[in-house]
Amino acid sequence: MEAILGAADRILSQEGYEALTMRRVAEEAGVPVGSIYQFHPDKGAVVDALGRRYLEGFATAIDGLVERALAGN
Repeated sequence: MEAILGAADRILSQEGYEALTMRRVAEEAGVPVGSIYQFHPDKGAVVDALGRRYLEGFATAIDGLVERALAGN
């Protein structure tokens, strides 16, 4: 899953949404295209999963900042 989302992230950031295809993600990730379809029915679902990953990372970062700020009081 990390390889798939990492590949999608690279394609989106370097070439944009139009360049993102399931076949392209599979090639970039080094996995069979069928592996992607096991988890994501289309590229919109891949982008959604990538967005959720970013939001989870953001929430973790904010939680850490709040924890450190409260520990300093």
